[in-house]
Amino acid sequence: MEIWDANLVHKIIKFKRSALDRSLGLYFCSGKAIYMLSELDEDFRVDVSLQGVNYTILIEQSTLSRVHLSGQFSNDENSVD
Repeated sequence: MEIWDANLVHKIIKFKRSALDRSLGLYFCSGKAIYMLSELDEDFRVDVSLQGVNYTILIEQSTLSRVHLSGQFSNDENSVD
């Protein structure tokens, strides 16, 4: 069963931060997504037991999205001078 409670998700991520850091490298969470600088070769799964309840963090390799910024990229709304 998929659960979406932002506070609970952040609590689970924070609880497993060191394991996620070792396995994923640089990453950040936003909403239901986890963004990483490296690609996964296979699905990533971590089982978590928090306050007597079992949860699973699952990142499926099939949900991979690539973002490529060319040298032409310009963010006019948030430029820094």
